[in-house]
Amino acid sequence: MPKMNEHPTDVSISVITATYNASSVLPDLLDSLLKQTDQRFEWVVVDGASTDKTVKLVENCKLGNVNLLSEKDCGIYDALNKGVERASGDYYLVVGADDILFPNAIADFKKAVSDKRCDLVASHVIVDQTVVKPQSGKGWLKGLHGETSGHAVSLLIRKSLHQQYGLYKTPYRICADQHFVLSAINANASIARVGFISGKYSVDGFSAQDVLGSLLEGFRVKVSVYGFKFSLLAFFILKLFKNYNRIKKSLKCP
Repeated sequence: MPKMNEHPTDVSISVITATYNASSVLPDLLDSLLKQTDQRFEWVVVDGASTDKTVKLVENCKLGNVNLLSEKDCGIYDALNKGVERASGDYYLVVGADDILFPNAIADFKKAVSDKRCDLVASHVIVDQTVVKPQSGKGWLKGLHGETSGHAVSLLIRKSLHQQYGLYKTPYRICADQHFVLSAINANASIARVGFISGKYSVDGFSAQDVLGSLLEGFRVKVSVYGFKFSLLAFFILKLFKNYNRIKKSLKCP
């Protein structure tokens, strides 16, 4: 254990994971957490009353600081809100049950915050074997990916931002993270875009399955944050055409 004041500039980080019947993928995430070079973090797991071995995996893991809640929830953002409220860290990082953190992720995020003292830290992330880099100033056009590289795995968030901008708005089923982050940045929350790769983000989430719903909700978020603009509508229509095949495929019955 580190001695008192051994890390005078250290910041506390909570990793928040929402789970539901995730026992088939959770071991890989857990392994990546156990391999962190800096083990001084809290793992907050909000489980939606899983019926498989998810809870047992969490309870039996060898991490030193685990905060587990298992009860029914009203969706991913309800679970994340519970996680934010339970988290003890100054900052938190959302990591899905099927995502992976690289060994230096916690250490790199801590160093970035110590150097920058900012509200948000956006790292690089691997998505479907491609390295996605943070962007800047294009939120009105590309949504969350116009300001960061994403939400889960790659974006460290100062917990106190929720005191200013509220929790994730659960009426948004898919893009509540976009609404929160874009609202904060549009209101001048400080963000550091850094060069390290924090991990791998899984593309098997709900937004990847509901392509049309994701596009529609993303458009609603941009209008809510930036106000209605004809350019937003034009780009939205263009996106519908561009993603026609993906939309058609996702709407087919299994």
